[in-house]
Amino acid sequence: SGSRFTSNTGVMQVEFLSDFSTRLPGFDAVWTSESLVDEGPCGAVFTEASGSFSDGSGDDDYENDLDCKWTIAPPGAVSVTIEFTSFSTEEDYDFVDVYACENVSCLPVGSGRQLLGSISGDQSGSRFTSNTGVMQVEFLSDFSTRLPGFDAVWTSESLVDEGCPTTNPPWTAPEAHPNRCSLDLSWKDLSLRLKRPNPTAYTGGLGRLIEMGRYGVWVCVEQHTCGETGAGGYCFVYDEREQRFYPWGKNECLQLVSMP
Repeated sequence: SGSRFTSNTGVMQVEFLSDFSTRLPGFDAVWTSESLVDEGPCGAVFTEASGSFSDGSGDDDYENDLDCKWTIAPPGAVSVTIEFTSFSTEEDYDFVDVYACENVSCLPVGSGRQLLGSISGDQSGSRFTSNTGVMQVEFLSDFSTRLPGFDAVWTSESLVDEGCPTTNPPWTAPEAHPNRCSLDLSWKDLSLRLKRPNPTAYTGGLGRLIEMGRYGVWVCVEQHTCGETGAGGYCFVYDEREQRFYPWGKNECLQLVSMP
């Protein structure tokens, strides 16, 4: 009792495993969170699927010595696209940097943040897309010369219900899977799930669908993001040549295994 843990990524998972004997009262837990806040004249966190924002100067020119950040993180988004409908900053001195982030924390470059582009001057119409579902826009101005700044709009794409496949999908074709589902687990990690008293992953052979030296087994995983639209888990096919998992579909459609 009293144990306390903090995740600095903005996401936390708690997993409870019990063995085959001895039952006890278990646990109760409470959690709190801290969100990014605007600590300056500009900057915000947006969770809407689409919207617009500006540098914050309104009808005036932007201020000097700005360091402002806007984070766009719609829940369930797989991509975010931004377009600067108007853009005017001091060329080569005042910059807007656009990043793709792994999570809403948008850690520094090299630790989960990728620079998509850096623009300065007259750049109206510039457009960037983050395929992580999270984007950060950073505006840096120097000590002199003020200009109108920018206006921007963003849109996003979210996970969609791809329905039940009527035929076997081309497992190596990304366009066959609008959800862009992935399984970032090793066989070692999967074996631990498979061996639990109450397993959270299941596997089996492809039978008549086997391609020797390429596709031989399927894996279904419970509580996978892409399986949230229906009962059961989400299933993948293992590519022996590329040593990776390709998405197949929801187990409720494929009926590969009976899940609780």
